[in-house]
Amino acid sequence: MEKDGVSPHTKMVTICNYLRAYFNQNQGVRLGETAVVSRKVHEKKSRRSREIKIVIDRDAGQTYWQYFEPNQVVHIDVYHQPGQVDPRRAASVVLEAVHHYFQDRDALLPGQMEPAREVNLLLEKITLGTTLGEGSIARLVKYREIKEGNPSRSDHVHILAELREEDYGLIYYLVEAVEEAIQAQGLEIRKILGVTHGFGQGPREKLGAGIVLALPAHCEGVDRDMVYEQNQRQLLINLASRLGSLEEVEEFLQALNSNLFKKASTQSFLSKKHGDLTEVMEQLKELGVVKKSWFGYSLTPLGKELNTYLVNHERELEGQLRKLIRRTPVSSRYYTRFGYSQLKARKQELTDESRIISFDEQGWLGDIAVPETIISAVKRSRMEGRPRIRVKTEDIKVYGRKSYTPVDICLLIDCSSSMAGEKSKAAWFLAEHLLLSSREKLAVVTFQEMEARVTVPFTRNHRRLVSGLHAVFPEGLTPLASGLVKCIELIKNSRVRNPLLILITDGLPTYPLWTFDAQKDALDAARMVAMAKIRFACIGVQSSKDFLKDLAREAAGTLYVVDKLDRESLIAAVRDEWFSY
Repeated sequence: MEKDGVSPHTKMVTICNYLRAYFNQNQGVRLGETAVVSRKVHEKKSRRSREIKIVIDRDAGQTYWQYFEPNQVVHIDVYHQPGQVDPRRAASVVLEAVHHYFQDRDALLPGQMEPAREVNLLLEKITLGTTLGEGSIARLVKYREIKEGNPSRSDHVHILAELREEDYGLIYYLVEAVEEAIQAQGLEIRKILGVTHGFGQGPREKLGAGIVLALPAHCEGVDRDMVYEQNQRQLLINLASRLGSLEEVEEFLQALNSNLFKKASTQSFLSKKHGDLTEVMEQLKELGVVKKSWFGYSLTPLGKELNTYLVNHERELEGQLRKLIRRTPVSSRYYTRFGYSQLKARKQELTDESRIISFDEQGWLGDIAVPETIISAVKRSRMEGRPRIRVKTEDIKVYGRKSYTPVDICLLIDCSSSMAGEKSKAAWFLAEHLLLSSREKLAVVTFQEMEARVTVPFTRNHRRLVSGLHAVFPEGLTPLASGLVKCIELIKNSRVRNPLLILITDGLPTYPLWTFDAQKDALDAARMVAMAKIRFACIGVQSSKDFLKDLAREAAGTLYVVDKLDRESLIAAVRDEWFSY
């Protein structure tokens, strides 16, 4: 696979970055001269046209495989002169290309064996279609099983593949393999003159519309059970994102599956905990997961299957959910910033074992790189013809140093009644994102009713964080002063580095701590934050701006005013504060 002196690894990395950049902009590209690649449906302007249109409002996975979520499937078309291509012979060449890809990829990790299970799963998720038939690579090669072809593919080979972003390099191998298969069957490959983008004919598809768990009547070449399972998995991930965690989803589904006498009370409990769930219930009803009767909503047989799938695959789903939370992109959501903390974080010097330098007699000795020092002494002694190895000063090698700025974050979250529903869920999501996307410790302090409490002490344990958040029910008053004092105590009594205190609130303090004036007490507590030399930032809404500006000033910190306390705005504001620290 190595051509023009370019290694497979270089090509893989280049292709991954190239395709990811275009796909994230909702675009497709021409790869080489004969292939068009995107995550959308492709159309030709006319039968003889060599220009291909990327239909930006029609997702390939949703259109061909009836997937629930967009951007799951890569669509590849490789063009040739009009003629018939045997899909089984082409699939055999593609199979070899997949194995070549994994061999090249894993050659970067000496001693690793080929991940056979990963290859087999992937071969079920790559389908190939021509005029003569279509099917997954695994079934075309192993069982010679073929479904009816599509007459419109007389001039191209159609490929669909469910790939992870890190495996986009495989697309290069697939295109080369299909070009080789086309030519081996006596046909010429054809050059594509251009790629355009536009909307499709007729009404646009609504992303995520349709009965997600209903088995599709026809999915191009792919196993219907695989589509069904993928949609179950995606729906559970979406529910976890909306409700806060997989534990919340399990509790939610069990409540819907409860007996008649418990149903009313459990559904009332869910509404209190998660806010208005009318929209969620209606969506699940459309999807066939729940049904509605005089006594409220309950699970359908499809819903019970979904519940069983969650119980049997909870660990796998947790891993996928953590990955999605960690990779949440930082948006450029609008917010207004007031004030600026002058408190700066202290850097730490760490040993950099990847950097070896010679010992400088004028400088600090540092950590000696023993293997490199011995090797240097052996070389010098051999060159000098000495019978014994003797280590001299000039042989000494030391590890370099690198700077690192750890920032341990304490989230102070308003859990009064006004924060119930989407606002509190956004704050929970922020907490998980910060823990999973950094190497530092995180703590959560919540304040409600008449006091504040440490919901999650400083930790790096994700399960401990989720368990603590799961036990919080937003309700009651807003004792902000108590929350600030509790955070100061927690930070002083914990071994933290460069503490950053972040307050998230949607209102004004309504319960005092020392006097009868809740706002005055909160401002006094803010001064204590400044005196403790704790970096402070507050994220609030427009209606509370004037008071929160005074609060941030007294704490010598920063205020971020957002239009809405949603996860994107929270992540953007915290990232801005973190980088400025």
